[in-house]
Amino acid sequence: SCALCPSGTYQNTVQQTSCVNCPAAFHGSAVGAKGIHECVCAAGQVPRHLTLVPPLALHLAPTSSVIQVVDSKNGGWVRLANCTSSLPGNYKASASNTLSLPCPLGSFTDAHGASACTTCPQTTTTLFGASDSLNLCVCDKGYTGAPSSCVPCPLGWYKE
Repeated sequence: SCALCPSGTYQNTVQQTSCVNCPAAFHGSAVGAKGIHECVCAAGQVPRHLTLVPPLALHLAPTSSVIQVVDSKNGGWVRLANCTSSLPGNYKASASNTLSLPCPLGSFTDAHGASACTTCPQTTTTLFGASDSLNLCVCDKGYTGAPSSCVPCPLGWYKE
């Protein structure tokens, strides 16, 4: 009997004896993927659309780092896309072709392609999301001092 293509592969033609591997820059696909468009960027990687080109202008064989997806909204043109690292201050926790998310308040990442953010040290936070450096961690409300040595505000004092 026929078997589903395993994750990381696809088959877009009937009556085949094997599945096709997703391009190297992509993490994989769902089990039973029916086309290269189901190959997804790895954690920490986001899709980057390069260009739209007419379908007759290229060969539809995948390269090692680019997928080609027919874009029905643009008259059948083919969209070339590849995966690129998410920017510092952003992360992407799982494999998908969705955009990365900004690090939430109280966390940061200074790395390209992060799959998680680092929590600021105890009694510190960031003033905004998408922070890209430990240096952006500041003492929490009610604390004062350098971020590496925050101390509670003394009696009669406060900090918002």
